[in-house]
Amino acid sequence: MRNRLTLVALAAALLSGGCAPGFGGRAPDSRQATHGDTMVRVRNYNWADITVYAVRNGTRVRLGTVTSMREEVFTIPRALATGASDLRLLADPIGSSRTYWTDALVVSPGQTVDLTLENNIDLSSYAIW
Repeated sequence: MRNRLTLVALAAALLSGGCAPGFGGRAPDSRQATHGDTMVRVRNYNWADITVYAVRNGTRVRLGTVTSMREEVFTIPRALATGASDLRLLADPIGSSRTYWTDALVVSPGQTVDLTLENNIDLSSYAIW
């Protein structure tokens, strides 16, 4: 009888683990893209904190600020990520008159833009995945 109870308890523990979110019972990373979101992963190697904007048709939407020597992930609003007009990203170092603009980006829902900001802002780069 005791072995049977142990077996039932073990089976219940194993099955309940399969119901927990994520692998190993961890909550999913809130920075991960959900189906259809366009994400921007920003790595800031600049000495200054940098504010990042998405710009389309002259409309600038603040995505957030990335602290110096840190990485952040932002979601581009769907209204900006889809459409026929060009989308660009603007990186604006706080306290500096120099900025970095990407070229016009063609992104689809579910893609991620990797934006790497260097200490010399003109040497920054991006890639779309």
